Amino acid sequence: MAEGASMAKACVSCGTEMDDDDRFCASCGTEQPEIAPPAVVANAAAVTAVAPAAAPTCPQCGTPITVDMRFCESCGARLSVAASPAVAESAGSANTGMPVGATQAMPMFAAAGAGATTAAAAPAATQFSLTPADKKNGEVPPMIPAVAPPAIPPALPPAAIGAFATYPGGSGSNQDANTQKQGDASRRRIIAVVCALLVLLAVGLGVWWFALRGSGSNNGAKQNASQTQQNATAQSNGSSKSPSTAAKACTSAPDLSLESVDHSNATLIVTFSAQSNCASKNAKFAESGVTVTIKDGGDVVASAVYDFSHSPISFSGGTSTVKLAFTTMQYWRPYDAIRTSNTDVTVQPHGTPNGTVAPSDSGALGGANIDDAQIESNAQSALNWQLDNDADAANQFYSTTTTQLSSKKKDLQAEGKTWQYRDIMEQFLQMRIAHPKAILIWASKYSYYTARGFDANFYVILSGESFGSADEAKGWCSANGLTADNCMPVQLS
Repeated sequence: MAEGASMAKACVSCGTEMDDDDRFCASCGTEQPEIAPPAVVANAAAVTAVAPAAAPTCPQCGTPITVDMRFCESCGARLSVAASPAVAESAGSANTGMPVGATQAMPMFAAAGAGATTAAAAPAATQFSLTPADKKNGEVPPMIPAVAPPAIPPALPPAAIGAFATYPGGSGSNQDANTQKQGDASRRRIIAVVCALLVLLAVGLGVWWFALRGSGSNNGAKQNASQTQQNATAQSNGSSKSPSTAAKACTSAPDLSLESVDHSNATLIVTFSAQSNCASKNAKFAESGVTVTIKDGGDVVASAVYDFSHSPISFSGGTSTVKLAFTTMQYWRPYDAIRTSNTDVTVQPHGTPNGTVAPSDSGALGGANIDDAQIESNAQSALNWQLDNDADAANQFYSTTTTQLSSKKKDLQAEGKTWQYRDIMEQFLQMRIAHPKAILIWASKYSYYTARGFDANFYVILSGESFGSADEAKGWCSANGLTADNCMPVQLS
């Protein structure tokens, strides 16, 4: 190119050839970066002069940028700036219009998507040198900077240019598409796994349902067959009951009559015959708080509160049998002294139990105590009855030796407690079981106890056994495991 002529250049955006003094591209309208004027060598003797590099600008909008920017701050265009200036040596002054050895380096900018086409960039600085001919002639030729034309990006289709304008960096749409595809694939995999699990669950439920249904059908068939057989057997035996003959609950207390009396150790066992007072002959009495009292000659000999709710009295044809147990705090006469022919039995509902319920014994239902005051009164009456009942038996021991087992009176402090009538009567009942001939006497009626001048107001329990001598009586005490404090020979006269 001749000196002073306008230099041709290419558009930094679309690559269209344009004049050096054109500011905007006639094809795409992109504003072109200004090219720094050539540096002038002041001293011809200088071997090399380096012109300062032009400040880089955005190839899209021309806004000044820095080397470390990747996108333009003004228009958002993607930038590609060389990390270090590259020095390209010119092949000859014929191609560049510069003296041999003069080079120019400029920042490289590439439009988005330029790829390898923009890899060969212009030098970052313009260098000037004197050719040998100049040195030989001693002249300083005019310095014309060798300006390398900007890299021409490859032509892009309008669609691509529009995409780059819309999405800075030029790869957003592809990344979004890839991300969307990956997300779709992930969702499809999740959906497939969920569907597979649902199918397995449905299959499992189906297998379980059919297995259970089959088991239920078999069990139902067996139950139906068993029930049919039972019904047929009942009908053939004539033992089936209609709903009208089934046992019905009844709140009316039955009538009880004493049939027999026995004992289990010191517990009284009484068997009663029961007569229903309900309209139905097959009623069931299951009330709680029922007080059953046995009287003999007007004296209460046994009484306790029972709960039939757990052991109801079931009637058949209006009758039933009931067995009840009475502890030594619930009866006050030796079991073999209660006469079945001269007793009255009362059954009263709404009774109040006193303390815990005694356990059942020998198939007889246990009950709770009645009121303490009633127990004490019944015990006192029972002691008086026992004294009268045993008076004749005591007369034989005026001349015959027997053994004394106990002597107690009311409010006596002995054996770790204060004795009451019920305690004295309980001890007598227990000794009566251990020694069936035992009798009860009142000490002040016999000279053996009054002759010594001591207080004789005691209930005394005698074994009722007869001995020829005192030594024989002592031997009996030892044989029965009794000490001298609890067993001693006595003769009432």
